[in-house]
Amino acid sequence: MSDRWDNSSQKFGAFSGDGGAAQDDSIKASLDVLHTNASWLVSNIAVIDKASIKLATKTLVDWTAAAQPLFTITGGPIRVIGIIGTILVDLRNISMSLSIVGTVTTPSASVNIASALQCQDDLAGAVYQLNATFGSILVVTDVGIIGATGGEFIMPIGGINMTSDAIENTGGSIRWDILYRRMSPASTLIAVV
Repeated sequence: MSDRWDNSSQKFGAFSGDGGAAQDDSIKASLDVLHTNASWLVSNIAVIDKASIKLATKTLVDWTAAAQPLFTITGGPIRVIGIIGTILVDLRNISMSLSIVGTVTTPSASVNIASALQCQDDLAGAVYQLNATFGSILVVTDVGIIGATGGEFIMPIGGINMTSDAIENTGGSIRWDILYRRMSPASTLIAVV
């Protein structure tokens, strides 16, 4: 890449002439080199950006017994590296289970990414993450440190939700972090507001 830019810099400094047609031709040639190098740089930045790991976060405080939208994917698929839930404020002392569900736009479908985990009485600092087997129960630790279990998957355009079978209305909260890679330059993931 530096050779391309060194060449450009030499061309940019090569303006000469009497201010007439020769100088105009020199300027046009330099602008052509700049355009070629800028196009090359933009296309390579898109490739580099697509390969980098990104992070998005969504915190839920109190929820109903239903699907709670966490993340929306648009423009193209993503490769999910991991989803981690961290209890920030103790959860309520009732029978409650949580699962992570992917909703796909086309074809319209819902798929269990992680099946139901009993989580009543889980205290601040507990950590949930995906199981190495897709669709299996969430893995939990109460000590805040958890070994990576794998659980990577491809998520097409759609959404990722947390589903609860009970109401949390005592101030309990979970922060969900998702690590992912874009699989196309148009792929976008945002945390639902």
